Amino acid sequence: MKTSILLVIGISCSFFSFSQSIIVLDSVSKEAVPFTAIKTGKNTGFYTSVKGVLQKHLIHNVMDTIHLSAIGYKEKKYVLQNSKQNDTLWLVPKIEQLNEVLVSATKYKVTTLGYANKKQRLTWNINQKSKLATLLKPQKQIGRNKIKSIRIPIDKQRMRKTKEGWNKHTEKFSSVFRLHVYSVKAELPDKNVLSKPLLIYCNDDADDILNIDISEEHIEFKQEGIFLILEMIGELDTNQNIVNVENPLPGFKFTNKKTKDFVSKSFYKSVFTDDDWKNIKEDRHFSFLGANNFNLAIGLVLNLYED
Repeated sequence: MKTSILLVIGISCSFFSFSQSIIVLDSVSKEAVPFTAIKTGKNTGFYTSVKGVLQKHLIHNVMDTIHLSAIGYKEKKYVLQNSKQNDTLWLVPKIEQLNEVLVSATKYKVTTLGYANKKQRLTWNINQKSKLATLLKPQKQIGRNKIKSIRIPIDKQRMRKTKEGWNKHTEKFSSVFRLHVYSVKAELPDKNVLSKPLLIYCNDDADDILNIDISEEHIEFKQEGIFLILEMIGELDTNQNIVNVENPLPGFKFTNKKTKDFVSKSFYKSVFTDDDWKNIKEDRHFSFLGANNFNLAIGLVLNLYED
């Protein structure tokens, strides 16, 4: 009987010696890569935590091939096995040749373009694991410029259904989303023009208009326009782990007001599917709200250089 008990204990200890999580690290710095997107199937995927960790139980079959992606890194494919050597996954930094604005003039003026200060009539909460992309295309020739910052109006209240109907409620929250900036090809997102990921942490104390400084990226607002893409990672608990919440905060403001600065179009897609970008006019949520003429209310702050 003693032998049987010891054998069971031995098997149990051996089983639990395997890690129940995986971690994604930078192959050079050996630091964690936060909120890495891990695609586990045709239409499924997860984000790692802020510490680059993903619990293995989220992957239904540990023999699956998974695809890892993060801004600034080469995409990586891994076949997971139930062994220690797969507890740590490595991403290799990607060196991209980015277009820079060469400015010899020292004099410039700062100007603000767009919708950020206009009246916004509609709020939309981007679903977790989804992207909202907005094409901004200047209406006229701007001249030499550099984008100093991006202004994004947000809504920090959540819609709740009560006996009296749907009402807005103020509550505490903490969340994170990712900002992408892409060049344009055939009026769709083409190539990333950021040198590093832009993770935006937001909570109930945030300003009503987020001002995101990208001046160090030296990005020009060109005549063909740019794409600004918001990727909703999700709300966070007190340990900075992602939690599943319906209609995650913040909400993002939309407007049907026109601006003389640029024309815009907004698109939508899921992060972990192979679907193409879909114009928000085709999205059932916007159709229901009669929002066919609405676009993301967003603004740009430019440095305009003198000739």
